Amino acid sequence: MRKLFFYLALLTGIPAMSDNLYVEDFVVPPGGNISVPIRYQFETGGLYGGYQFEITLPDGITAVLDVDGNPTFTTGNGLDGGFLSFSGLNSESGNSLFCGFSEDGKYIRNTEGTLITLYLTANSTLENGTKLTGKVSKAAFGSIDGETTVEVDDVEFNITISKSEYISGDLNGDGIVSITDVVMIIDVIAGTITDANQVAAADVNDDGNVTISDCVAAIDLIAVQQFNGLRRAKNLANNMDFISASLKDNMLTVDFDNENRYAAFQMIVTMSEDMTIDRAQMDETRGAGHQIVVRNLGNGQYLLAGFSTDNDELTGNSGRLLTIITNGQLSGDILISDVEFATTTYEAAHLRSVSVSGTTTGIEDIKNGKSETETAIYDLQGRRVAKPTKGLYIYNGKKVNQK
Repeated sequence: MRKLFFYLALLTGIPAMSDNLYVEDFVVPPGGNISVPIRYQFETGGLYGGYQFEITLPDGITAVLDVDGNPTFTTGNGLDGGFLSFSGLNSESGNSLFCGFSEDGKYIRNTEGTLITLYLTANSTLENGTKLTGKVSKAAFGSIDGETTVEVDDVEFNITISKSEYISGDLNGDGIVSITDVVMIIDVIAGTITDANQVAAADVNDDGNVTISDCVAAIDLIAVQQFNGLRRAKNLANNMDFISASLKDNMLTVDFDNENRYAAFQMIVTMSEDMTIDRAQMDETRGAGHQIVVRNLGNGQYLLAGFSTDNDELTGNSGRLLTIITNGQLSGDILISDVEFATTTYEAAHLRSVSVSGTTTGIEDIKNGKSETETAIYDLQGRRVAKPTKGLYIYNGKKVNQK
């Protein structure tokens, strides 16, 4: 936060006659979440190396806050990786503050684009048809050399509360964004979904086009929902699919045993706060061109979402699904929860959570060519069971039904 306010103090200068920020009006239902892109347009073509602005929100509309209490946002297509962006709250007004700058001479790309996307929530008590107004103010851009700053005009944007409108990213209309909606966005791209409301909801980044970037933006919304504690558990009928996990050194592997066919998945991995996920990769034999997006939720929690840009189904019915690589030796308890798999027909399966501790769940540690756990029995959460009762268990890597 010190860098944020230090930079805000530096950006004071002359007005820019033709460069500006703008925010489009939007519609949100009571209690709904929405992503709001803050866009720029530079008619002068100036090479700016930094920005700042403040956002005033009306009563009933609040910014989603991260674990540090700062407004949640993602950087837009106008900022290179060399940009450092910060958010904070004005202690006096309560307004959201944003700034960004480059430490290695990079500048805001192109003459128009998106600086950041802000995530907002509408109070559930707002009445249908309510008209509200927000404002972006105290905006300024700084040159790369830090010698010139320009101020831009304040801009207002309108917010309409409407129960009849779609929720951004929520294509199936169940009131929450999930991996099932990501599958549907891909079908909008492919042209197999043409319903006007669903197409509008698929444009998550609100750039007027539905592309694979909207899938990533929808996953960002899923991550934002975790801060608000939003969950859902919608199961396929007679679903008997399950995941299991094992640890070895700095790797957490997740296996998937499935009778149904799925195209995408999401899960939350919770581990010690001193551990971080470096990357996650799909098993080549299970993932048909699938990619994994990882989002840090804070407090040792990570959202992992996997999907195929062609909505291809996962191959096979058992075996390794993915491997998670961390920054060091894994230890302590690790929980995989909020596991949801989605089919190509937009059905969702919410699977059992899995907990694992130490360095193994009994799948690793092979000695003398024979597994120490060859005769061990586990429940569907990966816990060893001494005396199984009636139900499903894992025995020698196979799912069996104890009667």
